[in-house]
Amino acid sequence: MMLHADGEALMCQIFPSSLGLLAVRWYYKLEPTSIESFHQLQKSFRARFITNETQLKQSDSPWTMKIKTNETLREYSVRYWECFNLVDDDCNDSTTITAFKMGLHPDSSLRSSLTRKPSKIVWALMKKVKEYCKVEDDAIRVKGGLEVAEMTTPILV
Repeated sequence: MMLHADGEALMCQIFPSSLGLLAVRWYYKLEPTSIESFHQLQKSFRARFITNETQLKQSDSPWTMKIKTNETLREYSVRYWECFNLVDDDCNDSTTITAFKMGLHPDSSLRSSLTRKPSKIVWALMKKVKEYCKVEDDAIRVKGGLEVAEMTTPILV
């Protein structure tokens, strides 16, 4: 579309080819004379579909994240990094690491490890979290295997 940026009428006609089904329906329901320029079309589109835009988060958003009851470390980690990636400001490594640690359960072995030997850079934190996720995944698999074994073990009377 940028090749034809000078031709606003052409830009308006090409626009629907980049839309999904719902947005295409909206586009074809527009009144024929309701849009006067491509800029106005963009503005109308944003106003109609603003809920689908990714909103940047404030720099304090990672501080509000806490691991939920029955949530695995892997699930918490995914949520945290998704939130972190949406933060508008650049957070320094120390703040990022501390915010992640504070969201863990107080009795978490990872939190204890981060308190005793804190990671200095985000990459090191991510590596450590990955290791703890593997341990947690293994524990869940073993626990699941034991439950299955208990259910299938015949009871002698």
